[in-house]
Amino acid sequence: MGEGTYGISAAIASGNVRPEMVEAVEAIMHRKAVYEDGAATIDGKSIADFAMGYFTQ
Repeated sequence: MGEGTYGISAAIASGNVRPEMVEAVEAIMHRKAVYEDGAATIDGKSIADFAMGYFTQ
């Protein structure tokens, strides 16, 4: 299974994003995502790996 919208939603949920910021963060991640061969990446990383670094900054 690819990581499209489900991966982004899961990353946001696991990142404890404040409810009022979810829509904005989701839009940013969708804009940055690249979809190739059924997998989504951001900056060459899986959605989960990108989110881990992004949300811990």
